[in-house]
Amino acid sequence: MMKKGNKYYLWPVYIWTISLLLLGFCILQVLYTKPLRYRTIDVILFTERMEKLYKKIYTKPYTRLRNYQEIHFTGEKKTDDIKLAFARIRINEIIKQRDTLQGIHFSFGDSSKFTNLIQTLDILYQERAERYIIDNGEIWFFEDIR
Repeated sequence: MMKKGNKYYLWPVYIWTISLLLLGFCILQVLYTKPLRYRTIDVILFTERMEKLYKKIYTKPYTRLRNYQEIHFTGEKKTDDIKLAFARIRINEIIKQRDTLQGIHFSFGDSSKFTNLIQTLDILYQERAERYIIDNGEIWFFEDIR
C-alpha cells in the first residue's frame, strides 16, 4: 500500500514527460513547416575603391546620363495605385526596348505609405529589373548596356 506522501514524487516525472513531448512537437513543426519561397534583395556595399571606379555612373544627381520620369507617391490610395500600374507598364517598355536613355525616378513623400515602397520593389522584381538604386527614400530605375 502506498502512502499519501509518495505520490508527490511522481509529479516531476509527469511535468518532464509533458515538457519533452511539447518540445518534440515544436521541433517537428520547425523542421517540417517551410515557407513556399524565399526572396532576397541583393545589396552592394560601395567601398572607397568601388566609388572611385563607378563615380562616373553612380554620382548624384543620377540625371546626368539619362532622362528620368518622375513618379511621386503622396499617400492617396487611388492615385498611388494608378501610378504603380503606370510604372509597371513603363518599366516593361524600358526593359523590352533596352532604352538606356530613359529611366524612372520614384520618390516617396512624407505621407506616403510603406506599402508603396514594397509594391514598387515587387514590381521591379516581377518585371526582372536588374538595375536600380535605392537612395534615401528614393528609387532610381534605369536600363544599362549589357
